[in-house]
Amino acid sequence: TFGLYYILVQSIYYMGIIELIASSLLMYALYKVKRGFRIKTMINIISIIVIGVLIALIVFKKGEHFTLIWTIFVPIAAIFIYGTKIGLRISILFYVVAFYLTFQGLDIWQNGAWNVASYIRFVAANMILTLTIYLLKLSLESAFDSIDKTREKEKAHLELITKHAITDPLTKLYNRRYLDETFHKNFQLAKHSHNLYIFFIIDLDFFKVFNDTHGHKA
Repeated sequence: TFGLYYILVQSIYYMGIIELIASSLLMYALYKVKRGFRIKTMINIISIIVIGVLIALIVFKKGEHFTLIWTIFVPIAAIFIYGTKIGLRISILFYVVAFYLTFQGLDIWQNGAWNVASYIRFVAANMILTLTIYLLKLSLESAFDSIDKTREKEKAHLELITKHAITDPLTKLYNRRYLDETFHKNFQLAKHSHNLYIFFIIDLDFFKVFNDTHGHKA
């Protein structure tokens, strides 16, 4: 939409062509993701395209019609997609370029309306937003880590309880509960695979005499 608008309405052909090329590449990348191509690779390509378009927007539009507002999406997307460390580095690298380009336009862009006060507001707003997004994502990652650790503990505890429920504490052998749980499943599996299913019932002779003589511990 922006590409056609720049070409047909504003006659800014270079910006329109950049937008249309970027849109085509984005659509191709999304198509490849839908077809099962490596999603991480496609995300990297999409990120490069979007950041390239935003830099082109700064260079060619020179802050006109509030186009600089689009730069706020870089830290939001980068930090939430790539995580706090990589996302913050991408955001900082982008803003180093963006702040340098916008600084070059002082008292020139927008017929001189783009001045030091405008530049400071732009820099401050983006830095505050980036810091806010970074801290928010950091707190979410911390919360998720805590949840994962709790889940791991619960999983280990559940596995221990399950193990105690299906094994005999003295001999460590499976008990009758385990037999009841597995017999039907294994029987059906053997039936469908046309294999024999063999099990044994073993009677330990004189077990009571052994207990009475040597004790339960032995």
